[in-house]
Amino acid sequence: MTWKLGSLAALISSLVLVSACSSSPESGSNERASGATAPSATLGSGCNSDAAQYAVGKTATPELFKQLEERSGAKMTRLVRPDDAMTMDFNSERLTVTTDEALVIKTARCG
Repeated sequence: MTWKLGSLAALISSLVLVSACSSSPESGSNERASGATAPSATLGSGCNSDAAQYAVGKTATPELFKQLEERSGAKMTRLVRPDDAMTMDFNSERLTVTTDEALVIKTARCG
């Protein structure tokens, strides 16, 4: 494969831009320097999908979703049926519930 000088320069500058976006925190940052975990991983914050597993096999209802949010600590719940489109963004405060056609819950996962 032959690289043109312009293509190689564009590739290098793209890599430099990408690496700049994923820089590590400053050395003075207490959060990373002390070894603290990210806020979404700390106890009592974000979503705990283990607490929502009791709902697998039950029919999805607004009342059940309210219970799921309370027990899991999620701030919102997303319902995904078999043919629904779904974004792949991760949100540590969201519970994603997948169902079959009859709205029977198949999975309950954070994200």
